[in-house]
Parts: sequence; C-alpha cells; structure tokens
Amino acid sequence: MSDTIKVIVKNGTSLNLKTECKTLRIFKLDLVLWNYNINLTNFRSMFIPPFKSNGMNMLSHMTLWVVVLLLFNIYDLQAQDPLRFTAEIELMEKEDPVVLQDNLILFTGSSSIRLWKSLKEDFKPAKVINRGFGGSTMSDLLYHLDRLVLKYRPHAVFIYEGDNDLAEGKNVGTIVSEARQIVKAIKSQLPGTMVHFIAVKPSLSRWHLRDRFEQLNYQIGLWSMIDPDVRFIDIWSAMCDKQGVVNKELFVEDGLHMNAKGYAIWKDVIGPYLDGDMEE
Repeated sequence: MSDTIKVIVKNGTSLNLKTECKTLRIFKLDLVLWNYNINLTNFRSMFIPPFKSNGMNMLSHMTLWVVVLLLFNIYDLQAQDPLRFTAEIELMEKEDPVVLQDNLILFTGSSSIRLWKSLKEDFKPAKVINRGFGGSTMSDLLYHLDRLVLKYRPHAVFIYEGDNDLAEGKNVGTIVSEARQIVKAIKSQLPGTMVHFIAVKPSLSRWHLRDRFEQLNYQIGLWSMIDPDVRFIDIWSAMCDKQGVVNKELFVEDGLHMNAKGYAIWKDVIGPYLDGDMEE
C-alpha cells in the first residue's frame, strides 16, 4: 500500500510525495516557517520502528516520511542559483574602465550596500567603489568573488552579508565558514588587503531573528579578535536605543532597508575604519 501527498512549497510549486509501508530512518528537525519558506536546520538522525498500514498510525508515519523528503528535496528546490546575478554583475562591469585604479576601497554585499546611493560622496576623498548586489548571501559573494572583488585588487574590502542568509534559515556556522573561505581567497591573491565585515544590522521586519543575528555578529567579532587581517564593524549597537531595541526611524516603509538616517549612522561608524585603511 502507498499514498501520495501533494505539498505546496512556495509560489504554487508543488511536489507529489509517495509514502510506503516500511521501516523509516528519519531526521529530527527544527522547521521554521518564514514568509512561506520552509527552512531546515539543526537535524540529527534517529530511528522510527516498523509500522502497519492502518488508521492514524499510518498517517503519523506518512507525516514523518514527508519531513524526510522535505529535508532532501524542498531545501534544494529553494536554494538560490548564484548565476541569477550574472546580468547585474555584467552591468556593473561596464563601469570598469572608469573605476579600475590603485588604492580602491571596495564595498560589496547585499542590498544594504547596493542601495547606499551616497556611498562615494560619504567617504571622499577615498576612491570608493560599490559592488553591492541586492538579495545576495555570503555564498553568492564567495561564488562571484573574482568578478566582484579580486579583479579590482582593492586596498580594503567592506562586506555586508549574512542578513539574507539568516532570513533563509542558513546555519550560523555555515555562514562563518563561507566568510572564512572569502578571507582565505583574498589573503591568497591580495596579501595585505584588510577585510572588514559589517555587522548584520537590526531591522523591523527581521527583529524576530535578532538572537540569530547577534549570534552571527558575535562569531565574526570573535574571529576578528584573533585574525589581524579581519575587522568587525559593530553597527548593531548604533542602530538600537538604550533599551537595545531597533530604532524605527532608520528604515523605509518595508522595515528592512534603510533611509538616509540609517546610512548616516553607517557613515559615522564605518568612517574611522576607512580612514585607518587610507593611512596604512
């Protein structure tokens, strides 16, 4: 006997999952539903005893089998393809004849960097280049590191990633591992280049993830204390009030992206790090 269950994943995407009467080896999972995304983390193996195909017993094991298939199918189904940024990167590369020069200060990362329209003006007279690509994650930056960072041979790099990673349910350890790979590649090809990680910012729309955001910030901050080529920039504290709650006045209507007041804080906090790089 077998049963087929249709599972709606996202945007109408569906999977037909077939269950069969047999002993199952499944995984215990934390399932987190955010904006209709299914995220699977922190799993460990366990055994489920044999069962018979009758009544509620069968239904309960069917549910477990669905969870197993979700682990191996849905997470892969929703994984973002790094090639989705190809057109955006090609458009930025058209500026290369103008921006390719010595002693560049390069900013890259997700939309908080891409939308920083006053970036070059904010840090004059430094030679600042913006290579932010909205919606990106740490793994996307790692994949496109040659085109977005290494070929420009910058004097210093400022990275903002991790925000979207955590919103998609990625494990903190995975994000840090990808960040380490990025730094390793930069050290290998650009020895002496300082790498700055801008803390994942607090925001209204993702305030429910603050514990995980602070965990990631803590891990990268700890790493920066023992690696002389890595710096951590704490913009989190500056964006919160005395009670540790995010300042609502720093965001546009979506509660995620910053307005001019938010970027003014970033300018004030990041500025001293950039000045230090220019003096070295």
